[in-house]
Amino acid sequence: MQYLHHIAYIAIILLLGTLASVLAYTLKTSDIFILLLTGMICGRLGLLQFNEESIIVIGILALIFIMFNSATRFRFKELKKHIFSVIKLNITYFALCIVILTIAIMLIFGLEKSFNSLMISMLGATLMYGTDSTAMLSFFKKSKNKIIEIIEMESIINTTITVIVSFLLLTILSGSQFSLINNIPNPIISFLRSIIVALLIASFLGWIIISILKKNYFGKLTHLAVLTSAIISYVAAEYLGGSGVLSVAVFGLIFGNSHVSHFIEIEKFESILTNTIKILTFMLLGTIIFIKPEYVIKGTVIFIIYIIIRFISVVTALKKEKIKLKQIIFITLNAPKGIDIAVIVLLIISIYNNIPNIEIIINLTLLMILYTICLSSIVLQFSKYFLEHQKEPKNVTKVKRN
Repeated sequence: MQYLHHIAYIAIILLLGTLASVLAYTLKTSDIFILLLTGMICGRLGLLQFNEESIIVIGILALIFIMFNSATRFRFKELKKHIFSVIKLNITYFALCIVILTIAIMLIFGLEKSFNSLMISMLGATLMYGTDSTAMLSFFKKSKNKIIEIIEMESIINTTITVIVSFLLLTILSGSQFSLINNIPNPIISFLRSIIVALLIASFLGWIIISILKKNYFGKLTHLAVLTSAIISYVAAEYLGGSGVLSVAVFGLIFGNSHVSHFIEIEKFESILTNTIKILTFMLLGTIIFIKPEYVIKGTVIFIIYIIIRFISVVTALKKEKIKLKQIIFITLNAPKGIDIAVIVLLIISIYNNIPNIEIIINLTLLMILYTICLSSIVLQFSKYFLEHQKEPKNVTKVKRN
């Protein structure tokens, strides 16, 4: 009867998570914030506990669904007129984060000048670059405001880059513990191999699944086949020394830009699974959040630098969009760390916890998750002030018919 206790345990977690999400929707705030808060309360009361294997399994499944969902949403034929501004924003934002935040983390936390410290600081900068505005965007589904469109497009590109770069850096860092000092070429070869293997596996699986689905539709089994293929893409790449995350991203990109029939139904099915994993992930993260006091002051300084960087990036990249200052502020402050960052933190704690100085990144990232989600939730309450709905021009000349 022990298995019934586990099933009941998961059911209770999902029930609490669903109620928390409903509460967030009612309050028009981020469900991530409410889920974290619920997890923190349950964790402190000793109501929720997860073993390490459960954390790893949940984390990897969440990672696969996140990457697949994010990649399939990036469809080349549906790119809107703001795409060049969004790409410029991502490039500027990423470059400033990598350069300035990497240096800031090394100096503020007093890390020694070494390859490991550089990679650790770069990992922290990459995690801070990541944003996920999907929770906030759910309240503006019917809005045609270009500010919302820009944030949505940025989030799609941003999530993919964050996860891929973070795990490539973790691959280098985890390998560096054993072979970097003795044999420098190995990490470089490993890095290149991880990319090549991922591309080959994703392309092969993408070609097979699309070829089959173009000619056949197997009802609900089609949904299962697509998601199973995404999992296989990850596992196969990891077994062969490739990047599983990159493989899933490329597979999702190929699938999302294919002409597979019943795609909308597949997308809805996959969205349900993603939301389930999202509840488990943030409830779990809430139970383990504990930021050491010595990191709060330094982390707050890093956060202020981060906000300045984001503001500069938005102003620089969106000049041609002719948006107002309050709209620039809205985009700047709406940069919550989402499920992608949460999953990476969980996997770092479970799998990569032996990397030197990784504790700094864990504490700093947890602090950034709390800060950015709280800030985004507050800004969301004043969205009517920041956003202006697009109106049709009043002086429209009508053509008279003779």
